[in-house]
Amino acid sequence: MTAARMVRVSWVLAVAFFVVTGLWPLVSPDTFFDALVAFPPYNAHLMRDIGVFTLGAAGALLAAVRFRDTLLVALIGASTAAIAHVVSHVVDSDKGGNPTDIPLLAVFAAILVAGTAVRMREMKSP
Repeated sequence: MTAARMVRVSWVLAVAFFVVTGLWPLVSPDTFFDALVAFPPYNAHLMRDIGVFTLGAAGALLAAVRFRDTLLVALIGASTAAIAHVVSHVVDSDKGGNPTDIPLLAVFAAILVAGTAVRMREMKSP
């Protein structure tokens, strides 16, 4: 196997792993816990948060194929995780947390997305 093929295979495996283990706990935290975690006690929100940050890694891996700028790739990964984190808190809003969690997380996500957009614009400027 050539070095380039090995890199491609490892990238594909990593993306697949992070997408599956990112979406699964967001969609079905209880089955994710039963199948892979099994470190009691069970906490649905914590399982979703695992998925959230795993999706951030998937976002960065996917962005790395399209963009060569490391800061942009990192911002895309962080933005992916931050947006998914807001969704996680909205889904679990009936389970506890603080009333300020969702608005503050949403502002944080918006700042990251804005920074990502600015960086993308900078990349296109001469």
